Amino acid sequence: MNLKRISFGKRLIVLIGVLLTMAAAPVGILTFNQYMDAEATVSDGMAHDAQVYADIWEIDLDEAVRRLQLQTTIGEFGGVLKRNEADTYAGHWVKHGSEADEFGVVVKFTGDGEQTIGEYSQYVENGPLANMVEVRTAEVTMQALKDKSSDTLAVLNDLDTSFEMGINVKENRVDVFVADLNRLQTRMGTANVQLPSKVELVEVAELSKPAVDIYGGLNISCTSGFSVEHSDGTLGITTAGHCENDLEYNGNDLDYVDGEFNESVDLQWHEAPGFTIRNLAYWGHTYPRYIYGTVLVHDQSVEDFVCKYGRANGYHCGNITHVDFTPTYGGSNPACHPNSDCDWTNTFVRVEKSNTDICATGDSGGPVMLGSDAYGTIAFCDIDAMIYMPVDYLDELDLTVLTDS
Repeated sequence: MNLKRISFGKRLIVLIGVLLTMAAAPVGILTFNQYMDAEATVSDGMAHDAQVYADIWEIDLDEAVRRLQLQTTIGEFGGVLKRNEADTYAGHWVKHGSEADEFGVVVKFTGDGEQTIGEYSQYVENGPLANMVEVRTAEVTMQALKDKSSDTLAVLNDLDTSFEMGINVKENRVDVFVADLNRLQTRMGTANVQLPSKVELVEVAELSKPAVDIYGGLNISCTSGFSVEHSDGTLGITTAGHCENDLEYNGNDLDYVDGEFNESVDLQWHEAPGFTIRNLAYWGHTYPRYIYGTVLVHDQSVEDFVCKYGRANGYHCGNITHVDFTPTYGGSNPACHPNSDCDWTNTFVRVEKSNTDICATGDSGGPVMLGSDAYGTIAFCDIDAMIYMPVDYLDELDLTVLTDS
């Protein structure tokens, strides 16, 4: 289905129509089609975002949409002032409130602010921001703050310390965020250096880190299984023990911790520096699913319906045929892994899906699950079948499935 982008005004009309249709339905019930219609016709999720904003400020939906539309105009106006009035412009921000006249924009200048604003009548007198602009006075300009940021950067880089920095427009200063204020101040004292004026040191619990998630079902050469927690509290990600130990995700190395490829266990796990480890598992759809629990092998039965995901063969479901299966991989098979004596036990689970190659090379290590429960991780593939290691055997490496973020 091809969807065309429509104007904001038309989107608002469509949104109101959709909401009126929803109002006619039983209270609390929003059908899938209604939800998808609203999302498709009001681009970029405006239906949802405007409602969230309306709930926060306890205002009507039409007022919320009006304000969100005006944010673009405010940004445009601020950009014009930044370019044209650099000698006095000190920044701007949007202000919010529950009353209609509380929403607007604050603009700071170092001098002649009212006169300067008056020169932009197309915005503030006869334009969309009429009666919405509040002028305040600042000590230094935005350009001066940027210069102070550059000077601060030069000082702190020489101290070999971690920090983050940003311009605090409301307070007309530069904020430097550090996780250990005493350590930084000690280093500054030792080096006999000072920061420029209008620079504030702000101590925080920790500095930011990349908001990149890692979890089960991802392509790491094999397939990641589940997010796990070690008995010492360390978080990591699993895959099959017979996969290579040198793995990476999105071009970043995953640090090998431990692994085993014998008897009941086909497992290895890695730490994931730079990533946020989440209790999720990808399954081929837009969003991964949460993993909230586990089903141990003694609670798994023949003909249980389970599903898997692997990077090579994707998402498939099938039925358990054996819960006490002994793999033939290895032993007399010349394909036996060089780090294993391949002395397998009858602790694996076999799943079939008739006339379907349910898994393929590359799926190894991937998650086997049902709903939000983890059942195991893919070990081997067979014709029309897959064999997985039950989650019970994570315990061999002192691991448990991560079931909360």
